[in-house]
Amino acid sequence: MRSNNVRKEVESMDSQYIGAKFYSKSDLSIGWNLEKAEKIINVFDETNTGYTTNNILEMYNICLLFDSKVMLQSWSEEYYRKLTSVANSFRPIIGRFFSDIDYLCIKTFYPEISIHYRDSFWDVFETYKIYKNISPEEFISLLEIFNVPLYIILEHKDIVQYYNNEISDYMKQSKSSADILISHHLASKERNHKIYYIPSALQTNRRIEII
Repeated sequence: MRSNNVRKEVESMDSQYIGAKFYSKSDLSIGWNLEKAEKIINVFDETNTGYTTNNILEMYNICLLFDSKVMLQSWSEEYYRKLTSVANSFRPIIGRFFSDIDYLCIKTFYPEISIHYRDSFWDVFETYKIYKNISPEEFISLLEIFNVPLYIILEHKDIVQYYNNEISDYMKQSKSSADILISHHLASKERNHKIYYIPSALQTNRRIEII
């Protein structure tokens, strides 16, 4: 019983973990997140293999932070290059971690993913083509089991294209579809708007019915 309680405490801690996160180059938090990334990089041990999913998703975000080419004023060029070099070494670690991920793996670790990194997971799901290991039925099951916000999925073009029919059917039942479709229509007329990729299988007449 005690081990189960400890496990629950660890999962709770993981799901609340707030590590380094990349939002955009212009986001006001980028300096703060670069400081977080710096601390992670400076204690990085390349011999360590005991990474959690949150560790890996933080590494992914650190890579994005350094891809942005933004650096703190307190950093010298040489120090920045050193940090960037270590950050780049995270990429193969991330790739190996997600190389054989399947449906059962995701069902196991998804509850432990920090709320802070839930959207990052779907970025990785797309970038590392994890969807190729997940059947359409399994994908929809994940959305339903973990109540994944539909808008997060619709921000990923490759995922939407891969599960075109399934996401279309899912949108016909989802309570959030109407708001998303309205936002998609209005935002298409604005600059710098958030892009949603609506599945092509969801025909215009069905979209109108949903709205």
